[in-house]
Amino acid sequence: MPWSKKGEAPISVTTGVILAVIFLVVVLAIFLVAKTSFLNTEQIQQTNCWASNSIKCNGGLFHAMPNLCDFNTVDNVDTAKLAQIIRDAWWMYKQGSCDFGTAVSEFYPVYAFTPKEDINLQDFFQTIMSTNRGVEADLTHSDYNYLEQNTAQQSLCFDTNDAGIKEYKLSKGKLYYILYYDDQQIQTGTKDKVLISSNPDFNVDYYGNILNKTEGAASRSSILRRGIALISAIFTEQSNDGGCITYGFAQPAQ
Repeated sequence: MPWSKKGEAPISVTTGVILAVIFLVVVLAIFLVAKTSFLNTEQIQQTNCWASNSIKCNGGLFHAMPNLCDFNTVDNVDTAKLAQIIRDAWWMYKQGSCDFGTAVSEFYPVYAFTPKEDINLQDFFQTIMSTNRGVEADLTHSDYNYLEQNTAQQSLCFDTNDAGIKEYKLSKGKLYYILYYDDQQIQTGTKDKVLISSNPDFNVDYYGNILNKTEGAASRSSILRRGIALISAIFTEQSNDGGCITYGFAQPAQ
């Protein structure tokens, strides 16, 4: 049996291990989908995406695993639906817990969507802090906490190069994109994020420039863990050439 290099496992053994991991992940994915009350195309697509990214998370040769994620357009999105698809994007790409590449940070388009009506971003932030998949919840069990519980920085960024977003609004009928930013561990500063933008170019340098302007954003997780009296606050981290509208907490004025 040939060896790929001295001291390494045979190529056939490596292939077998990869196939075994793929099999186990697929079985787990089927189990997760089967737990729902019914199957639909969206659930299957999301589970395939999560499963392939779970394999890529193992590093090394597993980084070569194809991404099985679909890029879908969702129409007539309201505030609750926006919260859902952002949460789904964060889940499918492993909640910022791993790297999918080898060295270079990358962007993955996840959804395109059009709002059913104008969406006020201040209302949106308040909604995700008080609901969990559309059901009323306290902050600890909210969509907000799901996005932020294991992060060093705010994980959600709205691109203020869009004039409407700069005024805290997503416009009715306008096409927006949800992208996942995978920050590689070898790099420092910006961490994994979900980015909402109206820019259709998907240019890595463009988005990287936006996110680099938010490196100084306060850590929600560390603040919340201190247990001090807090109120929600919206932050705009930007310069004249763009940045993020993000969100977090601030201590009330005395």
